[in-house]
Amino acid sequence: MQYFQILCILLSAVLIYLLTKIIIEKNENAISMTKIRVYENVYICSARIFACHGFGFQKN
Repeated sequence: MQYFQILCILLSAVLIYLLTKIIIEKNENAISMTKIRVYENVYICSARIFACHGFGFQKN
């Protein structure tokens, strides 16, 4: 009975890995576009913070 439980755990782990890999491969383009947008937003926000605090526009 214990061998069956171990086999089921291993098979479920392999199944989850394979399904995750397939989903990531199918959505690779969307994932990369999301990463680009996040990095652009972080850059824009940091540029705004620098512009507001670096050039004397800070409200006291």
